[in-house]
Amino acid sequence: MKRISIALFLAVLTGGLILYITSRFPPYEFEKLMQINGQSTIDVSVLTDNIDQMIEYGLVLPIIDTKIMGIVCLLGFVFVVSLIGGLHMLVDKLFYKKFYEDPRAWPALRRGILIFLIFLGLVFFRLIGGLNLTNAFLIIFLCLILEIVAIQFTDKPR
Repeated sequence: MKRISIALFLAVLTGGLILYITSRFPPYEFEKLMQINGQSTIDVSVLTDNIDQMIEYGLVLPIIDTKIMGIVCLLGFVFVVSLIGGLHMLVDKLFYKKFYEDPRAWPALRRGILIFLIFLGLVFFRLIGGLNLTNAFLIIFLCLILEIVAIQFTDKPR
């Protein structure tokens, strides 16, 4: 239960940090937005229309602030892996293990990493304007194949 508590506490802590960073710092570089807009002031409605169009055409990557997005991605990785890992270990402990047995941490962390990779792939394809149903299914299928290969090589029958 100690690992589960640590993982879920880490998920809550990093989730709070992500919320703070995304509310405090904008994910785009203001100077590049002003160059694109061509004005010294930016109207919020024009800005949202421009960003929506840029996302649709896959042109939003040059205006994203890489420092902020790198920090958010790193914290998002820790958040997703610790949340999925903690919940996975909790379910494993409650329903599949005996009282004195510890839950297995490696499958929980591996599945958390794969879910983060699915999320990251979907967000990346959305930002470059290439997200469609085929790409989404291929990302999920690739992660399922990776999970099957990992199970074959790491989980040995006893």
